[in-house]
Amino acid sequence: MNKHGKFIRQGACLIITLAFNLGVASLAAAQVDSEDVEKLNEAVTFLYKAGKFEEAIPFAEKTLKLREQTLGQDHAKVAASLNNLAELKRKLGQYEEADPLYQRSLAISEKILGPFHPRVAYPLNNLALLYETMGHYSEAEVLLKRALSIRINSLGKSHPDVAQSLNNLATIYLKKGDYEKAEANLMQALSIRESVLGRDNPKVAVTLANLADLRKKMGKAKEAEALYQRARSIRQKAANASAGDRALSLNNLATLYREHGEYSKAAPLYKQSLEISERTYGENHPEVAEILINMAELYYDMGEFSEAQTLYRRAQQIKENTH
Repeated sequence: MNKHGKFIRQGACLIITLAFNLGVASLAAAQVDSEDVEKLNEAVTFLYKAGKFEEAIPFAEKTLKLREQTLGQDHAKVAASLNNLAELKRKLGQYEEADPLYQRSLAISEKILGPFHPRVAYPLNNLALLYETMGHYSEAEVLLKRALSIRINSLGKSHPDVAQSLNNLATIYLKKGDYEKAEANLMQALSIRESVLGRDNPKVAVTLANLADLRKKMGKAKEAEALYQRARSIRQKAANASAGDRALSLNNLATLYREHGEYSKAAPLYKQSLEISERTYGENHPEVAEILINMAELYYDMGEFSEAQTLYRRAQQIKENTH
């Protein structure tokens, strides 16, 4: 381990230790030091980035409670804490708990900033992402269109946040089967991201992967493979690419190979994707369940029915426990 890496790890451990002690002490104190609350919030951020979502929940809940006590119910930092807690709940598959937290964060942001402020687009986007995950596509589309309109009017048509809204809206169109609208949005998002962020930015990989999904659904397997490979290459090289995104790239490419009978190529990619997802989200997360289902379908196609059944059962158990 190099000295820089050791320093980061020691610093992270110190933040978490301090945050735990401050969290317990501050809740019982009449006066709360704002620096203590910020240390708690730093612990939430660190744990989230490390994929330790369950461990982050107590810190996020304490941060929210302390901010409500010291700043009032309708403060911008309270809205941020609500959003953070909701995001953790979403990552853990606790969708019904996440929904009212996102809703309240959005309501506070609108009250403080007004309904057309560019920062209001963030809670709109996050709430839409939750609804997309839950399969509520029409509700998600309404929110994303509003976020896109806000961003274009306040930031301009070539802003990276506009590309995010275009990309997210395209995923809704893709799931609804409106390929023409999906392609138009994705191509526009890709153009903005490559021009503004650079061709090797992880956000470019997100749009490439979505475009690959579209090409696959349109029956253009070779084009899809090339796009998946490029997205995977970007995520492998980028230091700031999330582990979840790396797992997704592997899963997407493996599924393409499975659907075209290239089982020997698909199997190791699924296994890598599963290992990364389990490390990132834990063994009982919906993302893990989706990969298990894909792996089960691979083994079924290969005639290994016993292994397929084991994987299906595990995936079903996860889904029952998280919904």
